[in-house]
Order: sequence, then C-alpha cells, then structure tokens
Amino acid sequence: MEVTATNLDRYLSRQKQVSNASGTWGEIGLQITGYLTGEPPPWELVSSVRAVVLKKDAVPVMRNVDSTHILPGGRVEEGENHEEALKREIFEEAGVEIEVGGQIGLVHLTHTTPKPKDYPYPYPDFLWPVYVASFRGLSPEAKVEDDYEISSRFLPIREARALVADGEKIFLDDAVARRF
Repeated sequence: MEVTATNLDRYLSRQKQVSNASGTWGEIGLQITGYLTGEPPPWELVSSVRAVVLKKDAVPVMRNVDSTHILPGGRVEEGENHEEALKREIFEEAGVEIEVGGQIGLVHLTHTTPKPKDYPYPYPDFLWPVYVASFRGLSPEAKVEDDYEISSRFLPIREARALVADGEKIFLDDAVARRF
C-alpha cells in the first residue's frame, strides 16, 4: 500500500504525542514530533531505527557533530529488518552488543525546508521507530570510525537525563519503566 499523507495522518492520530520541537540536520530544517507507541509505523517512511539501551542503571550517551543524544541507531539497509539494523548500527557506533526489546515510540520528522538535490530518503515526512534494548556486551574495537558519531560512553540515567532534550527524556523514562 502506498503511504499517502492521509494514511500517515490516520496512523499518527492513533498515537500518543509526547513531544514537539524544531531542529536542523546540517542545512535541513525539521519539525520533530515524538510519540509513545508500540504500533509499527508504515515501513516505507522508516529511514532509521533508534533505541534506548539500558545497562543496569546507565545508558550510552552519544555525541555527534550536531548534538548529544541517547538514541543510538541509524539507517535500515536493504534486506534488514529493524532489529538487525539496530544491532548493526549500535555495534558500529558504540561497540555495544544489544538484545532488542519492543518498540516503545516513534519520532516523526517533517522537512521544513525544500527537498535537497539528490535526496534519497522519504520526503517530506520520515519516521524513526524507537525501541528499548538491553546491553549484552562491549567490544570497543568494533566501533567504526566515521565522520558523524564522535563518541559514546555509558552514564548513569540521572546524568544522561540532564544532557538531552525533553523528547528523549520521555523515551528514556518509558524504557526504564518497561525494563525487560
């Protein structure tokens, strides 16, 4: 089924909105809306998957060229499901092995600037399902050096909450409440 604006609106109307903010990614302006939901989103609009990774009373805090965040993850590659993409991305970004639990939320991003030339991703709307995951191991040597994620380190949940945006705090609190 082709995803239309009306179908996306219907899907989002069934979800519990918990945050709304604006931001940028490079030169791209974005409206960023968070939802708490376990309902899978329309696959065609998913560009990345994210997770709150719990290690006892700590979470990985990621620093990239734009921000500090607690939702590691990344692009879903062809042939991968969400769980496979999360495991690969978090292993590459932080050297962290995880067990993926269920989906706890969703980030809906809407471009507020014109479509960039040769932009290969969904436009103007795209989605990031957010999952809860458990720490299973650390292999720092597995981290892939790239030009986006600069560092990662585990911090106590209380300290991590103080470093991130309100929208991420909501996902963190929900993940802690759902520990699996």
